[in-house]
Formats: sequence, structure tokens, C-alpha cells
Amino acid sequence: MKLNWTKQFVEQHGIEFVLKKVLSLDFEQANQTSFELKNKSFLLTLLRVFIIAAIAAQPNQDMTASYAVLRHRSSIQDIDEEKKVEDDTSAAHDQLVTLLKDTNGLELLLSLDFEQLQSQIIKLVSTIIVQDEVSIEDKQIVDNAMSLWVGIVNYKPSLLV
Repeated sequence: MKLNWTKQFVEQHGIEFVLKKVLSLDFEQANQTSFELKNKSFLLTLLRVFIIAAIAAQPNQDMTASYAVLRHRSSIQDIDEEKKVEDDTSAAHDQLVTLLKDTNGLELLLSLDFEQLQSQIIKLVSTIIVQDEVSIEDKQIVDNAMSLWVGIVNYKPSLLV
């Protein structure tokens, strides 16, 4: 079921829709509700998962270890449960990478405006880190944003110039 949803999401250009939503988000809006922050975090999670998988689907295998680190999500769980979640996440990531190899993940990467995405990530993170109080949702947003940024900079180092 998840694989079918994912395949349809990719085929229907869902990631491009999510990218447009992320690029249009207003992070400077005051008094955001927990729901609004969780929505932003979820959009960034989707974007991170699909872009990192699209990058990992490319033939440049020497980057695979770097992207494995970016996929890892920390959580407060006992060791056995954490291992199970990590195994499930890894299997799902591997399926997504295979799907993106089959459905041309390169096309997805070529359609991205990495400079605009990087600019939005920097704006987002800088808006959050200057706040007097940072919520759990804000921390999740920064975590996803930084993982996404590290992934795209690793893929496209010219962004650092």
C-alpha cells in the first residue's frame, strides 16, 4: 500500500507540489499554532525524504554513506524498538531509491531550483534560531531543514560558493 501511494505520488509530480508549498511558506509569521508548525515540519520531511532518495538513486555510489547518515532520525525509544524503526526506515528508503531509479529521479533533481531552496532553508533556520523560545516543532523544522540542506550541498557543492 505504501509503495503504491509513493509510486503514484512520484508519477503525479507530488514532490514538485511539496517543493512549491515549501518555497511559498511564510516562516516569519508570528504566533503560529502547533498545527501550522507541524504542517511545515511535515512538508520539509517529505521534501527531505524524496530529494535525498532521488540523490541516492543516482549512479554516483561514493555518496551513499553520506546520505545514509542524513536518513537517520533520532528518537527516544528503547534499543530494540529503535533498531526496528531504523530497519523499517532503511527498507522503505531502499524501496524509494529503487522507485526513483525506475521513474527517473534525475528528472526530479534537474527540475529543482537548488539556489531558491537553499535560500528558503536559510531564511527558515535564521528566523527560528533568533526566537526567544523555540518549540519542539521548531526544533523538528530546523532538523529537517538542515538535513535537507546538507544533502543538497553534498549533491551540489557549488551552492557554497
